[in-house]
Amino acid sequence: MLTSNTPVVLVVEDDPPVRGLLSDVLADEGYQVVAVHDGQAALKVIESLRVDLVTLDLDLPGLSGSELLEVLRKRKAKLPPVVVVTSTKPIQRHIKQMAQSVITKPFDIDELLFAVLDLLPGRMPRAEAKVHQMAAREAAEELSTTSPNGPATRGDASLARAAGETVEATPEPGRPRSPRRSQADRDGADNGQPPTAR
Repeated sequence: MLTSNTPVVLVVEDDPPVRGLLSDVLADEGYQVVAVHDGQAALKVIESLRVDLVTLDLDLPGLSGSELLEVLRKRKAKLPPVVVVTSTKPIQRHIKQMAQSVITKPFDIDELLFAVLDLLPGRMPRAEAKVHQMAAREAAEELSTTSPNGPATRGDASLARAAGETVEATPEPGRPRSPRRSQADRDGADNGQPPTAR
């Protein structure tokens, strides 16, 4: 249910399929979405409505995304956080300075959501849950990568449990690992024979 406190995201994208995708994904997360296809329409929305965040394509018909940012800067208007979503390369330095995040097309939906959720001051319940899911997945991915420093540590094991993974932790420094021997090893040791090789 949308209320007056629901964060408003302005989607500025001239490609209808991408505009629809961004709008649907953000609306599903609980945000109020206003979608426009060019910079001039975006300027009118920013001047007339409370906008909490903008996703902005740079390559727009008429007033481009970079020109829109320049107009707003020259008017000294209070610019909401901007996530640039574009295929334009390279990204000009002044664009990077005015935008809080730059995402290159083709983009990953989770990457976009993470940028949006990180910038909005008030997160919605579903969006907050998404943050935890993405953080857990990132922790699991980090643990699945072989570390140049050897096996996982106890801290890594805690992250793994949060991510639903299972790892074997190394002992803390100065604390030897308790040996775990099989019954056959123990029997061999009891008979004066060396334990089997592992």
